[in-house]
Amino acid sequence: MQPKPFHGVLTALVTPFSKDEKPHIAELQALIRTQIEAGVHGLVLSGTTGEGATLTDCEQLSILETAVHETNQQVPILVGTSSNDTAHVQILARQACEAGADALMVLTPYYNRPSQEGLYQHFAKIAEASTTPMLIYSNPIRCGISIDIATIARLRAAYPHIVGIKETFNSVDRFTAIVQELGSEFILLAGDDNMALPAYALGAHGIVSATANLIPKTIIDIWMAAQKNDFETARTLHYRYFPLFTALSTETNPCPIKHALAHCGNIESSRVRLPLSPLSLENAQTLEKALQELGLC
Repeated sequence: MQPKPFHGVLTALVTPFSKDEKPHIAELQALIRTQIEAGVHGLVLSGTTGEGATLTDCEQLSILETAVHETNQQVPILVGTSSNDTAHVQILARQACEAGADALMVLTPYYNRPSQEGLYQHFAKIAEASTTPMLIYSNPIRCGISIDIATIARLRAAYPHIVGIKETFNSVDRFTAIVQELGSEFILLAGDDNMALPAYALGAHGIVSATANLIPKTIIDIWMAAQKNDFETARTLHYRYFPLFTALSTETNPCPIKHALAHCGNIESSRVRLPLSPLSLENAQTLEKALQELGLC
């Protein structure tokens, strides 16, 4: 099944780092090829999983240019263009669009704690900087602020190229309200693998998945089953892999998924950039046990 743009399984790609702590372009190329071969429906670069907050603007550009070349327009590329500085996001947005991004994924600004009017003006200024499709990225746990559905609806009405939202606030009420208030044409993407199946049942169009870095075909199978209303198959897969989803949530993303990828030989090292640190021994053992029980490595 070939879904509409920005529907289905969009892999939140990790950024592998070399020994000198720079983006490891060769490993990134290999990861992208693996995702394309698995049949994912899109890639998200420089987001939370890609450690966008600690990448320089030049590094983000290099990562995007690598992905544009490797994908060769086979799947859409969404780029995290986020900062708590609106003017900086405008710069990142223009840079991403000029380099070939198919869509922007813009996080609610962190630390500043703006009002709903401030949030509206923030996203409005970014939408005015480019006509490239844009998705709002709602992550209240990380950002300390939540964008109201009324604010989203106001933005959608004013800027039709704001086409959707990645929602990580794992609430049935929140997902239901988004579908009811914004309608089925407004793209709703789950942001956590453990919430994907309930989100599909509520009308979500897909997921931005960190776990798909490791098991893309399984994450696709869950989505496909839900699209066919085969929720028995979807539930079976969900429950089978739920211990892995849980183990990948024991510490801050992307520390666990990078550990899993390194443990299974997909990347050379689980390096993350400070202030993140490698997975603790206890949580690493829990994750490795989950991987072993699933026969993944």
